[in-house]
Amino acid sequence: MKKNKIIYSIIFIGIIAMLIVLGGRINSERNNKRVEVILDYYEFREMSKQSEETLSQWFSEFKSLGINHVALREESLYSLVEDGAPIKVEMSAHIFKEYNWEEKYPKELVEYYNGSNKNDHDVVAITDSKELYDFISEGLIERYDTEKFQLINGDESYIIVLKGTVRDTLYSKTDFLVDSREKGIMPTDVIASSRLTYLTFGFDPNKIAEIREAGLEIYPRPFSYRGWVTEKYVNAFIKNYQNLGMKPSVFIFDGEIVLGFPDELHLVIEHMYENNIKAALIETSVQRQHLEQVGLRNIVQSTNYNAVRLFSVPEYIQERYGYYQYQGAEEIENTLYRAVTERNIRLILFRPFKYDKQVYVTNVEDYQKMFERFEGRLEEHGMSLGEASVMDPHRVRLRYMLLMGWGTAAAAVLLFSNLFKVKDRHKFILLILGILGVTGMIFLMPSLGEKVLALAASIIWSSLGVFYYIHRCSHYFKDNSKVDVKRALVFSVKELFIASGISLIGALSVAAILSSIQYLLEMDIYRGVKISQLLPIFVFGLVFLKYFGYRRDKDENNTSIQLSEIKRLLLENIKIIYVLAGGILLVAGYIYISRTGHETNIKAFEFELIMRNILEENLLARPRTKEFIIGFPLMIMGIYYALKGNKYLIILAGLGAVMGQTSIINTFSHLRTPLYISTIRTLYSLIFGIGIGLVYIAIMEAGIKVINKVLPSREEG
Repeated sequence: MKKNKIIYSIIFIGIIAMLIVLGGRINSERNNKRVEVILDYYEFREMSKQSEETLSQWFSEFKSLGINHVALREESLYSLVEDGAPIKVEMSAHIFKEYNWEEKYPKELVEYYNGSNKNDHDVVAITDSKELYDFISEGLIERYDTEKFQLINGDESYIIVLKGTVRDTLYSKTDFLVDSREKGIMPTDVIASSRLTYLTFGFDPNKIAEIREAGLEIYPRPFSYRGWVTEKYVNAFIKNYQNLGMKPSVFIFDGEIVLGFPDELHLVIEHMYENNIKAALIETSVQRQHLEQVGLRNIVQSTNYNAVRLFSVPEYIQERYGYYQYQGAEEIENTLYRAVTERNIRLILFRPFKYDKQVYVTNVEDYQKMFERFEGRLEEHGMSLGEASVMDPHRVRLRYMLLMGWGTAAAAVLLFSNLFKVKDRHKFILLILGILGVTGMIFLMPSLGEKVLALAASIIWSSLGVFYYIHRCSHYFKDNSKVDVKRALVFSVKELFIASGISLIGALSVAAILSSIQYLLEMDIYRGVKISQLLPIFVFGLVFLKYFGYRRDKDENNTSIQLSEIKRLLLENIKIIYVLAGGILLVAGYIYISRTGHETNIKAFEFELIMRNILEENLLARPRTKEFIIGFPLMIMGIYYALKGNKYLIILAGLGAVMGQTSIINTFSHLRTPLYISTIRTLYSLIFGIGIGLVYIAIMEAGIKVINKVLPSREEG
């Protein structure tokens, strides 16, 4: 008994440490209440071409909606061609393959390549516009080493040669070739283009004027290409945007690497730190973590996590106009709302709505209505549009991590000693080993250690919640006293709250252990969700065998796992009905696990998604379907029918009850979701689950009455 007091004391201390850590996380999240919307210049330009308004007029419309910035890239050869500028850009390899190419191209270019300069991987740009040539050449000279390009001022045209290598070249794959006997011939790669066409050389003053005419300002998007970026380039980019009067509060890096990587990254970090410029973490299309841009992690860590998560509206979301039975952009609005309230997004790179891949929505009122609704829904959470806010860099102190780890170790001993008969002396040994193991793990491999600790807490506490459920079912099942319906329902609801409270300790433990800023920004993630859903099901089986056994008599006073019963179960003659039932359970389990997380091929039904939207639009946070439809109602049913003496419904309802308890853990394992959202979501699920559980019981009782009436009549007949 004394050893149990020690175990409970350590658990209690661990919970206190957990609450202190959660207090720090809540303070960090509380100050993160401003959301910024930035317009994508290029998409809005395409939309304006399909409308009666100019691009500047469209920008003015969005200015009136509280939007102040447009994201703009510097110009490149690629962008000039896309814009229809008077310039021709080709790969040198294509030029050399043309018949009599020397007669078709400017003599100055021919002379250049007839020397020792011939190279298939160059990019050649030819223009008749001196103004355009001066713009490009001045940008190249200002930014890049002169040996990397060649400027040729011809008699009739101006030529720019970017000296490429095989590493810069982009290839296209041709179709697989066959002869008349359908014998395959391996095709060769064909040179298509070069990464050098994306090299930047300055901002287009006309685009800047167009944006500022509408009263908006520009957020420059830095681009960097490995091998071409030097201190000269970094300084030129910074000088260029500053001279143009741009004052960005955030850098949305463009391309695979960040500005300055690798050798000049310190210059960028210093500039961002001194000017309080945030780094944008662009969320991936599966809405998990962010796009990997080489060097971005270095910048974020070096600026003390002065970073913000960005949602870049993808094309498939743009096309959700008139989606899910809506008449307008409501589903796009829902997507933005979820991104902000559930995923810590504070920066939205907004692109206009589309009817399909080609046709844009050009009705101004559609955008006005969506942003008015969106802003109103954010106000319910105390949020507003403005310059994107950042979270304070919350970190878990070592002493609190140790105390939470020791509490988790004590909870593990508590679970193990309740599952199996363990002497007090052995409990103490297990506790000491657990504490030493946790301490060593946290000191020797802290990053892995905190993840293992969070996984352990999620499994142990949800298993303890399941253990409590079966324990109470056993108590009520073996209690022969009569209980009326009202009291039975009260007991059922009470036990649901207690079991869920136990599991909630595990959920909050995960939320506290992994509450450092890198998890809240999803630069690091918790990967134990699926296993934490599965293992408590195994524990449920063990606990059921402990209290109910297999074919154990109801009056038998035995509460331990019997090997003889397990052997009897394993050697049981399998009936077809058991095989069918097992198959159904396996399919249900596969769907359950597969639908946990974002990356899955099993999607929710459209009706379910519509119902989710209805709940989301009318509640502060949408309750989780598997909790209030399955998990919590079935736990209520399990307790209720334990009081009625029905063992089979206990185990069937128990499988669903496990789902509810592990789902509580899963809710709080979405670390990017603010704590208050996860808490409200769970409370809603409990309230709705109680109501639905009562409905299920009423339906079941009505069905039992009908069966009881029908069966005697058949016997009489």
